Amino acid sequence: MAAELALAGGERQVAVIGCGAIGLTSALLLQRAGARVTIYAKELPPNVRSSLATGLWTPDSRICFEQYATPEFRQLWERMARRSFATYQTLLGLPGAPVEFIDVYFVADSANAARGLPAGDPRPRFADLQR
Repeated sequence: MAAELALAGGERQVAVIGCGAIGLTSALLLQRAGARVTIYAKELPPNVRSSLATGLWTPDSRICFEQYATPEFRQLWERMARRSFATYQTLLGLPGAPVEFIDVYFVADSANAARGLPAGDPRPRFADLQR
């Protein structure tokens, strides 16, 4: 979706800054969408921070506070989560295991407890975007 928005103005030459996980992913998606991509990076893999990090993806990530989770945003988030999930499935089982799925479970009496917040915590709540 971001690549489509970036190319909506007709430009087909795009610069990507950095070649960690996000930079390389952005470059790849832009290329798949028809862009000519140049990557500018200080360091190259495996000498990038992403090579040392573990990333977790969940469709109910803490993306926004409840008061900003409009119905339109919830629909957009669901489309993005479904598209990401489908893309990640194509990366399962590849050499080097770039993507692995692991099951994670939370057991709690309330949604706040599942998120590690004590009952009555005054901090703003993140929107619950899971289905």
